[in-house]
Amino acid sequence: MKEISTFCTVMSICLLGTLAIIIAPLLVHWKMVDSASSPPVLIALKSTEYQTSLIVSLSISTPMFLELLLRIFMNAKVEFVLPNAIILTALAIPDLIILTYVRIFLDLNALNYLLKARLLLFMWLACTFIKKCGGSRWSYYGLLMSFTFLCVGRILSFYKGYFSQEVHDVLNILGSISDLQAFVTFMFMSVRWFHFIYKEIKNNSMTNHQYLCNLYVTAVLITCSGLYINMNTSPDAVDWYNWDTNELIFSTLMFTIFYVIVILFEGRALQREMLQTKVCNQSYHHLLLNIKLI
Repeated sequence: MKEISTFCTVMSICLLGTLAIIIAPLLVHWKMVDSASSPPVLIALKSTEYQTSLIVSLSISTPMFLELLLRIFMNAKVEFVLPNAIILTALAIPDLIILTYVRIFLDLNALNYLLKARLLLFMWLACTFIKKCGGSRWSYYGLLMSFTFLCVGRILSFYKGYFSQEVHDVLNILGSISDLQAFVTFMFMSVRWFHFIYKEIKNNSMTNHQYLCNLYVTAVLITCSGLYINMNTSPDAVDWYNWDTNELIFSTLMFTIFYVIVILFEGRALQREMLQTKVCNQSYHHLLLNIKLI
């Protein structure tokens, strides 16, 4: 428990530090180098298709919140409610801000920040929950290193749009290396985890925590793989301000898929947990009854 608590604290410090570093351009209204040339993302922001994708994403999150309320009424444990509530909030609020503010005022600084913050919040929540469910099978330093590389990559990616082409190219290369290191590190730990589960289920059934860990790892791999492909499908896609409508929609879609997978399939673990609790309670009552009869 102490290791997990320390891990959560260090991860939170990394997250808050990164968010603080990349908020500076918003505070001083820093202008992007290419902002005067109307980058493609401005056209994409105005498109009806992208607006529709944001509305669909928010519409999907609404019944998910209702599902969480239902779990509360069913007396579900906090571990089945709080993480999902944070995930939905962290992923839905950026979409809401983009829909109601960024699209109207075409604020590229705000869009840049929201795109980076959404990915950081997503991985922070996922890594924290994976560590809690996977325990010592997930390396403290491995997960922290993966998240740190991601933070460095987001900082470099965030600032490259504010500098000349020479500096931009250097930041782009360093950011790509950092992102690749983060992805490879997480992939390596995921393979080790699935290998452990494969051996484990030969003799024993998975515990609820192992099932939840599998669920989050799978969802993260699907989402990150999709985002990585999205950013490398064309030479221009590595720069977010060169994204077209399809790339913006795909980014929103991948995050939506993540919380849909997690919340829907997590219901199975919740039902299993409640069934086990019910069986234990019935066994306890039968035991007390037998004692009284004796």
